[in-house]
Amino acid sequence: MQPYVRGQIYLGLDKVMKDALYLHYRAFRLYAPVGLHLLKAAGALEEGGLFLCELSEERQEGYFRLLTTVRENYRGDMLFRMPERKPRKWKGVLSVMEYAMNLEKELDLAVRILYTQASNTGKSELCDLLRTHFLEGEQKVLEQMQAHLGTVRSLEAKKKQSQRVQYSLKPKDEGQQESVASNEPLCLPIFRTSAQLNLQPQDNSADD
Repeated sequence: MQPYVRGQIYLGLDKVMKDALYLHYRAFRLYAPVGLHLLKAAGALEEGGLFLCELSEERQEGYFRLLTTVRENYRGDMLFRMPERKPRKWKGVLSVMEYAMNLEKELDLAVRILYTQASNTGKSELCDLLRTHFLEGEQKVLEQMQAHLGTVRSLEAKKKQSQRVQYSLKPKDEGQQESVASNEPLCLPIFRTSAQLNLQPQDNSADD
């Protein structure tokens, strides 16, 4: 069901508000399944999975805070269209985490742009909302996301090194038949971002 609101929120803020809403929507729909996947993997990835699950809840809360603000200030008719649910195949955990990192950076930038424009147009209530619930602690979130991405990269590097060693110890015909687990596609209910936001997943397969 598409979020339905009425009218224009603040003159000059419609586009950046939409961007912030879309990014929060995509974030909480992405982080939850990725987090659960990492929790099932356990080991060194378990902490990252818990972090993403908690961050998904925060992004969902932020999305509904923004949507409530929009609904309370709109007059007229406007429909906020969200992308349809389409599962995508990713090259592996690393490609998903890199996409999540880029998404979080775009989300932070969108909120900061919204805050700047709201400040320039004298929307003090919106500024207070963004500063209190969105901007505070965002730098820490980015640092944690980067740390967990580093963990995944380190594990992928060790896995590839181990596979190269095993390959060198096997007879040539057996080694050629060996499948690399890290290259197996990872299918998650992740949603394609709009071209306007310039967020593209690492998967090079053709769009649906």
